Amino acid sequence: MKKAEVAVRRASLEREIARLDAEQQLLRQVELETTSLVEYCQSVWNTLRQFSAEEKRLALEALNISVVWHPDKPLEIRGSIPVDIASNTSGCIASGLRV
Repeated sequence: MKKAEVAVRRASLEREIARLDAEQQLLRQVELETTSLVEYCQSVWNTLRQFSAEEKRLALEALNISVVWHPDKPLEIRGSIPVDIASNTSGCIASGLRV
């Protein structure tokens, strides 16, 4: 009887370890994607600082950025990073990014 209980417990623990390993791998992937997105945004920010007003307007249009303002709510900025651009930055893909 004791051997069967140990076997059941062992199988349960092995499943839990496999689940935790998968979760850890997912967290690593999210961390890499987040780092890549932050680097991409920093690069865009550094470039935008050098643009003229017209170039900035064109860049905002290219990123589909819009600003919604309501007198009684915080400013809402919406946009997206095109997949073809984002995929060229260390595999980072983001769409529907809401700031």
